[in-house]
Amino acid sequence: RSALPGVKVRGSLEVLTGATLELIGDLDLGTDLTVTATGASIIGHGIIESTGTGVMNTNSTPIPPVHVTAGLRESKNATVEALVLAGGDVHIRDNSNLHVVGDAIFGAGELSFDTTIGNWDTLDIDGNLSQSTATIGSTTAQSRIYCAGDWLAASPFTLDSGWVYLDGPGVIGGPAPTFKRLQLTSGLRTVQTDAEISGTLRSTGGTTDGGAWLECVDSTTEPVQTTGNLIHRLRVAGGTIPFLNTLVDELELTGGTLHLNDNATLTVQDEARLIGGTLGFDTFVGNWDTLDVQGDLVQTGTVVGTTTSVSRIYVAGNWSADTPFELPNGWVHFDGGDSIIGGAAPAFRRLSLVSGVTSVATEATVSGTITSSGGTTAGPEWLTMIGGTEPLSTGSHLVALLRFQAGTVSSNNVLLGE
Repeated sequence: RSALPGVKVRGSLEVLTGATLELIGDLDLGTDLTVTATGASIIGHGIIESTGTGVMNTNSTPIPPVHVTAGLRESKNATVEALVLAGGDVHIRDNSNLHVVGDAIFGAGELSFDTTIGNWDTLDIDGNLSQSTATIGSTTAQSRIYCAGDWLAASPFTLDSGWVYLDGPGVIGGPAPTFKRLQLTSGLRTVQTDAEISGTLRSTGGTTDGGAWLECVDSTTEPVQTTGNLIHRLRVAGGTIPFLNTLVDELELTGGTLHLNDNATLTVQDEARLIGGTLGFDTFVGNWDTLDVQGDLVQTGTVVGTTTSVSRIYVAGNWSADTPFELPNGWVHFDGGDSIIGGAAPAFRRLSLVSGVTSVATEATVSGTITSSGGTTAGPEWLTMIGGTEPLSTGSHLVALLRFQAGTVSSNNVLLGE
């Protein structure tokens, strides 16, 4: 066992089998550091300051905190107590894992990954990641960052390729968190700042809460998919964003296209606000493509894009539409308790009353048909038929106020109030 009060190493440093190097002060590392032998370790209260260019390769026993201030510090497989990048470059080699047991602070400089596409190149952080002005350089589809603690970013810090995996509870925050491909693996993430996602989002177990939004802003061919894992607030603001089965509390569509893939269900537990952009459905006619809103649907500017006969929207709460918003194909189903149809210009093609009493607060036009398997309507305003597709069919379920204004409308069994 050797103790160093503070030393600068201009050449390479290797700790041999069974040896322990104790840092009483700091170690200024010039080139390579190797601590791979059986039982080899570095301990102590000092830091390892990397000021030169070289390779860092250790066993699974953490070495003291590494501060990179200049030069190129390449990481083969290495385990460190903490990592600080204040200048220079930290580069993760092909098929290598840089494991940070504590926090990683990216103040300045560049983090880069090997460009050989063959094996995973991994930065695995057990603590928090904090970023100020550091950037990310080269990446490939097999570059990845795991972060079990908070993710705090002050400026764009995005893997152009590869994935970020958030695999523990924590915060998404800082002035400007951004992601390309984000996977929520486990734990509850509190989103404190609106976080842009320029690629895709998926969850295999993680969930979110908090007052800010995860915001999809750019086109991708990789669908958003969270299955039964809840995203508290999700916004589509730009690009074409495909969806597979996804569960959210609140949904906003402000721009771009939200596209429901074949056999996909986007479930909204609270409110869906359709402010701008386009809501589209897959054009393959094979399986139902579903937007299931368990709260209110509020439309103020979104338009409907592609639809088929197996496109459908379920609404358990109120339906408010201010501009033309009608599925040319498919169905709108009211399947809640007491609901209200309102807004400046509600319009439907095929309207299905599944359950509950739907009060018509604003005259609503129907250009196709009305059916009921259990739901009824109440006034004070009218449902107005302006065309017909399939026959009207409500059985013994009351439609309170129905007006025939235009087109040819056929009917089967229908129960009307007026």
